[in-house]
Amino acid sequence: NGERQPLGDIVLTGATGYLGVHILHEFIENRTGKVYCLLRGKKDLPAEMRLKAQLFYYFDRNYAELFGRRIFILEGDVTRAETLEQIKTLPNISAVINCAALVKHFSAGNEIEVVNVGGVRNLVEVCKAKNLRFIQVSTMSTVRSGIKGEVDESAVPTEKTLYFRQSLTNKYVRSKFLAERLVLDAIASGGLNAKIMRVGTLSARYSDGEFQINASTNSSMGRLKIFAIIGCCPFAQMDNLLEFSPIDETAKAILLLAETPKECVIFHPINHHNMAIVDVVRAMKNCGLDIKFVEQEDFQAAWQAAEEDPDKAKILTSSIAYRSGNKDAEVLTFPKNNLYTMQVLYRLGYSWPITTWAYVEKFINMIQKLGFFSAQ
Repeated sequence: NGERQPLGDIVLTGATGYLGVHILHEFIENRTGKVYCLLRGKKDLPAEMRLKAQLFYYFDRNYAELFGRRIFILEGDVTRAETLEQIKTLPNISAVINCAALVKHFSAGNEIEVVNVGGVRNLVEVCKAKNLRFIQVSTMSTVRSGIKGEVDESAVPTEKTLYFRQSLTNKYVRSKFLAERLVLDAIASGGLNAKIMRVGTLSARYSDGEFQINASTNSSMGRLKIFAIIGCCPFAQMDNLLEFSPIDETAKAILLLAETPKECVIFHPINHHNMAIVDVVRAMKNCGLDIKFVEQEDFQAAWQAAEEDPDKAKILTSSIAYRSGNKDAEVLTFPKNNLYTMQVLYRLGYSWPITTWAYVEKFINMIQKLGFFSAQ
């Protein structure tokens, strides 16, 4: 129910990132509006050149003819509120889509929170001042895990869930949770028109298997990398399901959901077609990766051995980041629930493509060529 909110001209942050550049591409290919890309300037490479380079890498076209006509560069930084004032001067802007984030999971200081929370706070203030819709890209990790005995084990995290005593010790996850809470507070108290998009495992493009240029930074694919580095997978996990959300399809879903009525706030734009780990590992083996199925104790032994290897220990970081500081604690993982989001997408004429063997083998071959499974 409610009135649709079409996207006109928009501001996009993080346009040089993996998701950001695909949202930009989806917008310019299938929308008619203008897009203002907020990017930090760098002395060695101007923002416009960086964006054109990313567009050319992913789409074999830098869209040079659209710069100054439909694509515009705003030099700024979400952490510096004064640089965001220029957004207020732009005519006909309907929404700000925030893909800017620091995605690393460890930091000695507070840089993760400065970007992922402080940046959102600054953007929210601009959107409130100009009555702009705010689209915050978040992560399913904010509602995915908890420590047995601490978390509400009966919880079924949905698009109506914020806090159920889940684990928030990971700095990145905590920052995205705090950003969500900030946005919801602004909706409740300040009348902000906003949406939160919790994305899942951002995987290779469905159209051609193209993956992230800096594949090693994609922690969502960490489990597959761990199986390859350790060389084994426990029998106990064989029936567990993996979700792969192709980046091009995720971008499409986000733009569609951004146009839903004001009353619709939190969405889980994740692919609901899952694949069992046993099938994914077999696909990896078909691509030449030597992985065997073992008992749980053998997997634990292999894990411990890997942690003692400096090179392999670095690879395990993405998974260790989600583990409890208490080695004896049992971490519970909750299923990814997006029934509500799917019902909305169906009504918008969209459904996710099926995760096929051909797709999985195509993108595994692709990321293998990029050195994703290397222990170096």
